[in-house]
Amino acid sequence: MTCYCFASPMSGVPAPLVFSMAFAENAHVSMGERNVQQAKQDMINRAEMVAARWQLTLDASPLKHTADRVVYKVNAADGLAVLKLNRKFGSEGGSIPFLRGLPDGIGVKLLRVSPLRRAMLLSWLEGPTLDMLVARGNEARAERLLAQVASSLSKAKFRRMALIQRLNWRVQKRFDGFAPRLKNTAQSADFARAKSAFDVLVDTMPPEVVIHGDLHFGNIIDTAQGPRFIDPKGYRADPAAEFAAAFSAAQPDPAIAEFKQRITRRAAVYAPAIEADPLRLIRWGAVLYSNKISIDLS
Repeated sequence: MTCYCFASPMSGVPAPLVFSMAFAENAHVSMGERNVQQAKQDMINRAEMVAARWQLTLDASPLKHTADRVVYKVNAADGLAVLKLNRKFGSEGGSIPFLRGLPDGIGVKLLRVSPLRRAMLLSWLEGPTLDMLVARGNEARAERLLAQVASSLSKAKFRRMALIQRLNWRVQKRFDGFAPRLKNTAQSADFARAKSAFDVLVDTMPPEVVIHGDLHFGNIIDTAQGPRFIDPKGYRADPAAEFAAAFSAAQPDPAIAEFKQRITRRAAVYAPAIEADPLRLIRWGAVLYSNKISIDLS
């Protein structure tokens, strides 16, 4: 695991704030190769059953395939679509109420969902992802398109917004749950700084909007109609909390100086899209990454 830290002072908050970002594999209990293969085959079997029930034709190979999830491009009665199937109940979290309330022209559309919410049929979006643009040397364009999506989403009027989960509650719960486990560890000081920063952000928070919750280059498609997002988590939150994943997206593990320059540059691009202070975006990035890292370390 590689961690990077840098200071970013902000009025009214103890400095320095340590921005710890980790690029690490998630911890998983090994199922054993045979069990993994059986689980993956089970997901294929389930997808075939759903496809038959919904009158879909699966592509020969899935777009994504793990022991817990399978994603297929499919042919439906109205054209191309995406079938997403999860093993675990509730894996989609807040994405279903988010997508049900989403206005047109911003992101993927929810076409159908199974009663237990394990299977979803989504609209097909044609075009390259923004991380493909970055790989072709168009990082600046990718950053502008991400800012455009974030701006549109922050202004969207959602139906039944109250059904969408609050990010602050989720973050607070994680801080409360993992603070005792990190006490007297090497990470405890950084964790305490992040919690202090979170408290200040909550106390100074503007009106909530609905955010994607995992907005990065790989989750935006550059379609002929404009950029459209996919794979939302869906939260009610401070609009500045939208960009944590976008700061680190593409080119992982840079040198520390380069990493700091990237964060500063992207914050300057993203902040005007939601009429916010760039430092507020950086501070939310620090809080959300420390919140995520604490789970991996515990």
